[in-house]
Amino acid sequence: MFDQAQRLRELVDQNRQPTLSVVPPPPLPIAKHARTVAVTSGKGGVGKTNIVTNLAIALARRGKKILLVDADLSLANVDVLLGLQPKFNLSHVVSGEKRLREIVLEGPHSIRLVPAASGVQEMADLREDNLQTLIADFSDFDQEFDLILIDTAAGISESVLSFAVASQEVLLITTPEPTSYVDAYQMLKNLHRYTPHQPVHLIVNMATSEKEGRQTADFMREMADKFLQHSLNHIGTILRDPDVPASIRLQKPFLEESPHGPAARGIQQLATRLMNQTSNNGTSNDSEKSLWSRVIDFVKNGAVAHAE
Repeated sequence: MFDQAQRLRELVDQNRQPTLSVVPPPPLPIAKHARTVAVTSGKGGVGKTNIVTNLAIALARRGKKILLVDADLSLANVDVLLGLQPKFNLSHVVSGEKRLREIVLEGPHSIRLVPAASGVQEMADLREDNLQTLIADFSDFDQEFDLILIDTAAGISESVLSFAVASQEVLLITTPEPTSYVDAYQMLKNLHRYTPHQPVHLIVNMATSEKEGRQTADFMREMADKFLQHSLNHIGTILRDPDVPASIRLQKPFLEESPHGPAARGIQQLATRLMNQTSNNGTSNDSEKSLWSRVIDFVKNGAVAHAE
């Protein structure tokens, strides 16, 4: 009798023990991709490379980790403006001679620069296993940065469109000259064809006044809205500055050579507005892909062959 009572008490005590819940493991972290911004124009001579180089410095001064990609495959000038002398470039990575980290240069304020070379089509033509290894190398490196700024060539070539369409956002540069903003509109038209919801920010460079910059931007926005139904955000005006040509000759960014000039003030305002913009790429299906994957996808799909 005693044994049965003792057994019942033990069973009751067991039922009173707290039930331990199973805690699921934490979800795996989502791979971080840097914010990608392509800087482009409809024609040459609008100061595109000068703007992207000084913008990179302004952003780096504010604590952002910046990767600057010189994708102007015909006239690579970013290294010249920064006073750097690259020994290797992207073509050496594509050929397998070098890894990406081995060609990257360090510029002022810890900016990293990928020197230009004709390599986009060569990447697309690689064997699939080599291509995936290369993309993985790029993707791992990209995750170390907050922003990737891409200096494209002028015009609407395959290389220019591949980087512009693959980026989350585009900085479209024009001047107040009619030939410049007509060509800039043509670039916007091509971007709209492939990424109709892509955020495009307009910069008016070499304006004689803020008023002239606003008038040029208003005209461009009216054209974009009327004929393309594409929103065009006027993000800044850079005033004409006589100190800029002198800084180019000295191979020094004007933000450091003439920090209080009108061009430098415009760049600082541009950096502030860009940081305050919310990145929102319309191509949400590719949001988990790296910049380089989207560039190669564009070239492989032959999208440019259908451009007007």
